[in-house]
Amino acid sequence: MTNLPLADRYLAIKATFDAAEAALKAIKIEVGDTGASLIEGIDCDLAVHLSQRPSISEKLLRENFGITKEQLATCKVEGLPFPVIKIKAKLSKAA
Repeated sequence: MTNLPLADRYLAIKATFDAAEAALKAIKIEVGDTGASLIEGIDCDLAVHLSQRPSISEKLLRENFGITKEQLATCKVEGLPFPVIKIKAKLSKAA
């Protein structure tokens, strides 16, 4: 695979990753649907618990506390930059 151009290597690895990610999402749903807090296996056990991440509703802040959109905007901070890579497929050059 190392003889392939970088863009093509990226595409191949991303396709593998996307398939694995879809399979992982599906199995997470299956695990959650069991309702069990512990699922025992041969190579591992799964401890299952629900977790929630708190968030702030800008709409509720505006409605309940009279905070303006401008005030909210001044409280926002920029996250760390990260690369965004988009794949553009090429048309095959059929003879």
